[in-house]
Amino acid sequence: MPAVLNSHTQPISETVAITRSMRCHLVARQGACRSSFGGFNRIATQTVEREIVVAAPVQRVWDVLTEPQHIGQWFGSRAELEPRVGGDGVLEFEGHGAFKISVVRFDPTSHFSYRWANKIGTEAVPGLSTLVEFTLEPAGDG
Repeated sequence: MPAVLNSHTQPISETVAITRSMRCHLVARQGACRSSFGGFNRIATQTVEREIVVAAPVQRVWDVLTEPQHIGQWFGSRAELEPRVGGDGVLEFEGHGAFKISVVRFDPTSHFSYRWANKIGTEAVPGLSTLVEFTLEPAGDG
């Protein structure tokens, strides 16, 4: 059966396996962007959402989203990840450095979210990170 992926961040590569469809919904929320307006500072929040259908079984898409050897192929150049709630990791981008991540939600084959530190050397905590969320759901008749 096809699957739907709902997520928060940048689009997922569509070079995943080819057998069944799944919908991917991608959303990224970034907080702690400070701007000055009218003589005071305020925190701005930005959200990016994207939903795509991927021609692959849910398990295959889940593996590509959560296994470090795959993450480095579609996002950044290298990834480390402890696949559990509270697990730590790193996303490295060639020429830009390595950023800390922290797993927020890990429900195999359905929900995966993590916080991605906004700056090198900082912790991936609310206010200093982007929340990236993925939700996978079957789509169509497979």
